[in-house]
Parts: sequence; structure tokens; C-alpha cells
Amino acid sequence: MHSKTASNAAGNGRMRVLQPLALLCGFVTASATAASVPGMAYQSLPGVSAQPTTAGAALSASDVETLIDQVIDQQFDQAYLAGAAVAVVKDGQMLLNKGYGYADLENKIAVDPNKTLFRVGSTSKLYTATAVMQLVEQGRLDLDADVNDYLQAFKLPSTFAQPVTLKNLLTMTGGFEVNSFGYTADKGPQDIIPLGQALARHQPERVNPPATSFTEGWAPAYSNWGAALAGYIVQEQSGQSFADYTEQHVFGPLGMNRSSFREPLPKALQADMSLGYQYTDRWVAHDFQYYSNLAPAGAMSATAADMARFMLANLQGGELEGKRILSADSSQYMHSRVFS
Repeated sequence: MHSKTASNAAGNGRMRVLQPLALLCGFVTASATAASVPGMAYQSLPGVSAQPTTAGAALSASDVETLIDQVIDQQFDQAYLAGAAVAVVKDGQMLLNKGYGYADLENKIAVDPNKTLFRVGSTSKLYTATAVMQLVEQGRLDLDADVNDYLQAFKLPSTFAQPVTLKNLLTMTGGFEVNSFGYTADKGPQDIIPLGQALARHQPERVNPPATSFTEGWAPAYSNWGAALAGYIVQEQSGQSFADYTEQHVFGPLGMNRSSFREPLPKALQADMSLGYQYTDRWVAHDFQYYSNLAPAGAMSATAADMARFMLANLQGGELEGKRILSADSSQYMHSRVFS
């Protein structure tokens, strides 16, 4: 996570401010087996499903800190970073949790990895996928169902015979055009409209049939709109706003008390939000940017320490400190290679 604005990061609709540069997410994908969860038939792909590797000597916490210090120092020199936070986890423990530089240059507020919030950009989609899988576990969603079955206010057009499924949304194989330019970011809270209205207003064309077989080399097309639609379906099926749902069912159980999809941020968190900076001949700070039109795809703010707790839960089959956000089967399935 860092507090420097990328000069041209909006090409695929991703966050322009505070993109996660150095948050090291060491997710290990488990070998694929059939999961006993509704709608989760999974076919193993020999030679494709990722396997953990054990080559090389293990790095100690001191080794990791030395390495990351060197990397961050180089980034400060070459990429003009103002501040950064890095969290590294290994074997169920926090190996490194460290802040660098400033969250606020003018007021000399240093980055605190336990306190300073950053925008995590498209990493938000991992939390949206987790929310979807929770409702699949409960039998309230089916990964292979037509998403129109869950939509009331608007529907996807029947451009192709194959319906778009939740699995398509989560694997970026829905066949949508890329259309998130121009409306991804709002100027301020006055521009925020309800998520369902935003999705209906900016619905993309269906330009390719969605993937139906995930063993035939289907090419994904990155879709912020599709990911946001998945979050909207969570909202509709749960009866809670997406921000409320994630706070209660994802952040809360994991003790992620400094994470939020809310825009503007809750007052208790606003003062600790890192500023975003762009450097030309001087540092220019940016105001908080609003992504509520596509919130489940990229509006989350969090600390490095909170992100580490999410990493640990994912590495431990959906469980952290006795609290579970997903069953072991669901967690394994979510980390399985779906197609190549």
C-alpha cells in the first residue's frame, strides 16, 4: 500500500490513488478437489492447478525486513513515494508489519501500519468474492444460476443464448465490454447514487458469449461493472447494504476494525486516511476519491494490519483465531484454478 498516485493507472478502470504496491499477499492456492458446497462442481486441470513450493531456505523476520526496507527505499527514490505500508504473513503469524514515510506530508504524519488507512483498489474484489461465497454456502446464491434470477430493478439483455452466471462475474468471463471509463470515480458524496441505479445506468453491452466450459481456454475480460454487480447481488439477497454486509460478516469476524467500504469514511476513520499524492516538480495531494458507483469493485479502505488478517484467514482455510468467514471447502474452492 502506498500514498503516491500512479501517473496512468486508470487504463483498466482500476484505482488511480493509493494503489497497493507493496502489500505482499502470499496466497497459496490449494490443489483442486470437488467441494461439497452447492453449485461448486470443479474439474481439476492436471498440470495447471497451483501447488505450494518449498524450494529455497526460509527467510527470517529479520531477513524479510531487510529485503523490504531495500525495496521500499528504492521505490521512494525511483517512484517518488510519499508513504507506504507493508504487511507480510507466514505460518499463521505476522512476519512484518511496518510503515514508511508519511501519510500526510504537510503535517508530517507518519504512516502507521496499524492505524493508517489506504485505498486498496481492486483488491476490494477479494472481499466481494468472499461475500458471494458465504451466501453460496447458505444456499442463498448459486454460482451457476442466471444472474437475472437475482435482479429485480433491471435485467441483463438476452444478447446470447447463454446466461451470465455468478461464476462468470467472479472469473471475469461474462463477456461484457469494458465501459468503466468516465464514471468510475465520483467528484464527491453529492454524486453518489444507489448502487443498483448506478449499475443500471452504466450497464455495458454483452459483446461475447459468457464462458460455459472452463476447460476450453476462454479469455477473460476485466470487468469492474461485473464485479460490482456481484456485490449488488449480495446486497439484494442479504437485505443489507454492501458496506453493512461486509462489516458484519467479513471485517467483524476477522477483527478488521479499521476497514470499510463506506464513502465517505466513518468519522472515526477519516483522520487516519492516507492522502494520495502525485509528484511532478512537487508533491500534490489529492482529495478522497469516491468510487461508490462501483463500490464492491474497488471502494475499500483498510490498514496493512487489517489486510494481513484477511491474508491469514485465507491461508488458513477461511479461519482466524477461532472465527470463520468461510468453510474449509469454500475457501479451497475459491482458491482453486478455474480455467487456463
